[in-house]
Amino acid sequence: MRARWPKVFRSFSAIGVALLGATFAQASSLQELQARGTLRACFAEIDPVLINVQPAGCIQDCQVSGLLVDQVQIFADQLGGLSVDPKIVEWSAQFADAEGNVTLDQSYLPELLADGTCDLYASNLARLPWRMSKLQIIPLYESRMIAIVRADRVSEFETLQDFAGMRVASVENSSFHSWLLARNQDVFAQNPVDIIFDQESDSFEDVLKGAADFTLTDADIAVLTMRAYGDSLVPAFAVGPLQMLGWGVDPNSTELIEQIERFFTRQRLTPRSALNQAWETHLGVNIAEFERLIESLPGSDAPE
Repeated sequence: MRARWPKVFRSFSAIGVALLGATFAQASSLQELQARGTLRACFAEIDPVLINVQPAGCIQDCQVSGLLVDQVQIFADQLGGLSVDPKIVEWSAQFADAEGNVTLDQSYLPELLADGTCDLYASNLARLPWRMSKLQIIPLYESRMIAIVRADRVSEFETLQDFAGMRVASVENSSFHSWLLARNQDVFAQNPVDIIFDQESDSFEDVLKGAADFTLTDADIAVLTMRAYGDSLVPAFAVGPLQMLGWGVDPNSTELIEQIERFFTRQRLTPRSALNQAWETHLGVNIAEFERLIESLPGSDAPE
């Protein structure tokens, strides 16, 4: 089954809250956004096709492009032609409180949303329970985590248990990190994996150079990895459950949430919508085609 993975992905590339127990700052209303004329969208760097930032390492006044940026601009156009004010943030900062701490078991509004730096997080957030205690995540599409390994080692990894005791490169406070921590309590309990923290784009280099034995990524990024690394890195198998990914906003931003939900629904259901065309441009398929592939992927027999 695993031998079909590279072929599957090359073919794919070719065709292309519960209420929070705290008092939060007042969210910007839709009228305020329209009066301001800009939508403050925050992005964490994931993959250059999804979000390309120039110059490299830029934090402020950056030139940004990619699918994530196009998605937000299409939405901003729907709100009456708002301009997009893109801001580059560290992944964990999206979930940090005013002191810069990320506490998984506490409910609070992340500071970047509370202080108005960001109106929304647009970097494909998975709807994990601990995140939903801090912000509202409006789902856009269904995906699944993929284990990525070096092509010359793929025969070593037939099942998830083969990763026991290995080194894995992961983004801290990501859905990958959460899943790995859970597996260290069950599948890997006798021989836990050693988690090395890095940015997602650097995690692939960690595997390629041998600093890590494997990494986890989302299926859409796995497609892009196949394009970028050719025969050097390949998928081993899918892990974990199907999960919904989308945009994160302040739960108090009810008007914005309603607009995003309406936007996602209409764009998804229209094959030639601007959003679906953006997906086809960057990934080679529209959202529905992507989800059909995800549902057909071979996976491991690990707990979810």
